Amino acid sequence: MRSMLLAATVLALLAVSSAAHAQIPFLVFKASVTLPVQFPGLDKKGNPATLVRKLGTNDIINLALGRSLATKPDKATEVLALAADDSTPGTLSKLVVYNPSSNSFTATVWTQSNSTLLSNPNFTNIVGVANANIVATTLGTPSQNGFSATVLSGGGTGKGTGGSAKAASTSLSGPLKFTVTDADNVTTTIDGIVIAGKFKAGGGSLGVVFE
Repeated sequence: MRSMLLAATVLALLAVSSAAHAQIPFLVFKASVTLPVQFPGLDKKGNPATLVRKLGTNDIINLALGRSLATKPDKATEVLALAADDSTPGTLSKLVVYNPSSNSFTATVWTQSNSTLLSNPNFTNIVGVANANIVATTLGTPSQNGFSATVLSGGGTGKGTGGSAKAASTSLSGPLKFTVTDADNVTTTIDGIVIAGKFKAGGGSLGVVFE
């Protein structure tokens, strides 16, 4: 399963351009992401300031599904996951909202491009860099809650054996634009920059999805 490690490794930190290929096997691994977004705004005194909005795993699921960030994802049907293209170097890998009940992908958060991987012969030690292409939200109500298409860059490390893998990145950075609507029904579009975003994926495979 060298391809799985590969894909689940550094591809993990990003995912990959989606070219239409029939019956690609994707190994699915639970993922977590933190994106601290810095953007221009006003402080409590009304002075210009750089503000920070941190997006966590649940926020990313909700934005990809086009709904309020106050929504609690259903763990039975909504899991943030790395869909690792089971090939070498796994260029079709992507970050998705995975439905364990139906073993299918509900939404794509990002795809991957411009990836470069280095590994030892048995793929138990991998490093790499790639772009994470954020996919514009199409589900739910994107005009109120959702991502705009942008591109992050990152690098990471990973390893894997058999049906398990471990991957991580702490260098995701680049522009990020998204729209949120708060409890007072005020809609705001945040157009900022991510610095030192974090990504993790791994453990045992949650399943295999063919697309």
